[in-house]
Amino acid sequence: MDYVGTDDPPEPGICYWVFDGPATLNAPAPGNFRVLVAGDYLQAIAAWQENEYAIKVQYPTDEVLDGCQYSIDEHPTGIVQAASIVLPQEGTIHAP
Repeated sequence: MDYVGTDDPPEPGICYWVFDGPATLNAPAPGNFRVLVAGDYLQAIAAWQENEYAIKVQYPTDEVLDGCQYSIDEHPTGIVQAASIVLPQEGTIHAP
């Protein structure tokens, strides 16, 4: 995992998960790619393949995700390379 970021300016409920290597989306939304909003961890509700290394993900919130915490602490699903993600992955979502 390289980082999790937003657009500039950020869109509510949207962030990009950017990986060190290829990350191929193979489900409508990745599982266990969580973001912490107002004290609750949210799961993705939709996702799009942004490029070979990035997946754009939507969460069920109207909040901007810049500054929120992200976490993958359980086996991720929904991307071909999920088994190669080292756990846990945690950090802060940043705008570019």
